[in-house]
Amino acid sequence: MGVFAQPVHMCFVDLEKAFDRVPRGILWGVLRMSQDLQHVLERFAAECEAAGMRISTSKSEAMVLDRKRVACPLQVGGEVLPQVEEFKYLGVLFTSEGKIEREIDRRIGAASPQLCGRCTGPSW
Repeated sequence: MGVFAQPVHMCFVDLEKAFDRVPRGILWGVLRMSQDLQHVLERFAAECEAAGMRISTSKSEAMVLDRKRVACPLQVGGEVLPQVEEFKYLGVLFTSEGKIEREIDRRIGAASPQLCGRCTGPSW
């Protein structure tokens, strides 16, 4: 069985004006449901509404980890979430292919100017 035996569907959800009010107990309860991602997302949106929060559809995105492109038409409140090929979360780049090379290249590229600025001459 390979790494990509089944596609992994992901949804990156942003809550409007949530600050530190995220109902974590409700969130974990919804995530424990063994149903499809669309149903879980609908239930989560309803629980957030009940707690006075809304999912920001303009900042939420869907992604599928798989070797080939797989559609993931998730909706919140009738709006289809954009499906992306990559997503940066807490400074880490996730790609739909599940490869780490782009993240490594990105980090090396970010560090190179810092390191090369210090290498102004021989160090003997």
